[in-house]
Amino acid sequence: LGKESVTKVFKNVSAILNKGGFFIVQTVHPSSEVGSAMRKDGWRKGTWAGFNDNFTNPPPWYFRTIESWKELFNTNGFVLTEILEPIHPKTKSFASIIFVGKTS
Repeated sequence: LGKESVTKVFKNVSAILNKGGFFIVQTVHPSSEVGSAMRKDGWRKGTWAGFNDNFTNPPPWYFRTIESWKELFNTNGFVLTEILEPIHPKTKSFASIIFVGKTS
């Protein structure tokens, strides 16, 4: 999913949720971009690092900062109730980030 498609999902999902319903998004943790010269939203080159040679031609992906994710929830009528950052048990780095939003 890219910039426009995710924005469209956010604009439409609140219409299908009951009042007080939850919208949960799990995605790549922004810390995966450590070392990147650009810590801003934008398209990134994909990678299959960690997979075998059968995986080729990785698709690009759209990077968002934590602040950008927060804004996406807030501007679409959600109150962020939690931000979870699960830790990988072996590497001790962030495995992902999970945003939990609630309709108001």
